[in-house]
Amino acid sequence: MRLVDLVEDAGNDLRKVDEAERRVIDEVRRLGQEVLEGWADGP
Repeated sequence: MRLVDLVEDAGNDLRKVDEAERRVIDEVRRLGQEVLEGWADGP
């Protein structure tokens, strides 16, 4: 799921926006972890 989709699905409902924010943060953390693991493993 794209980060934009998470935010767009929330619309104007503040509860959904809060949940979307948490999910975006989780996805960015997961992506960062994958990048760091790939970098640490090297070529």
